[in-house]
Amino acid sequence: MAGQLNNAAQVQIVPGHTMAEKCWPLAEAHVAEWGHLYPGWTVEDAYNDLLAESSTNPSSLEELLTSWIAVVEGDVVGTICLRGTGELEPDDAKQLTGPWLAALHVVPNLRRSGLATVLIDHVRTHASKLGFRRLRLVTEHEVSFYTRRGWTTETTVQLASNTNTVMVTSLLA
Repeated sequence: MAGQLNNAAQVQIVPGHTMAEKCWPLAEAHVAEWGHLYPGWTVEDAYNDLLAESSTNPSSLEELLTSWIAVVEGDVVGTICLRGTGELEPDDAKQLTGPWLAALHVVPNLRRSGLATVLIDHVRTHASKLGFRRLRLVTEHEVSFYTRRGWTTETTVQLASNTNTVMVTSLLA
């Protein structure tokens, strides 16, 4: 597969549960990337998150967890989730509520191809359709990446003794 997308139209974004047979390597990549921030989080936990699909109209943030998989030419090339909760330590979570953009992952050979932006836009649209007015995320290293896409820094938090930045974006038209 080429390292650059010709256009966003060639990307299919499908619910994770429709690609269950291809989600295990993605779950391994998630734990390799973020496992140090969530002690006790296993590949099986990450796999189950990737298969999650909340109802079309969840009644609470606790019920909101939907995952999508990006597919190009039949290959699974990325992931993204919309979560209601579970991104922060309990004390911080009381002050900084969801929804949360989470689990943005693009396979290495397609990074800098525009795929991450396609995935982010997908979650923004979905969250907006659910009636949310803002969306948060937490990132350890990618503040400038998200800033270039219109997100602003809200605060910093500690996850497993690692400093992370909470960012926010408006979903208003």
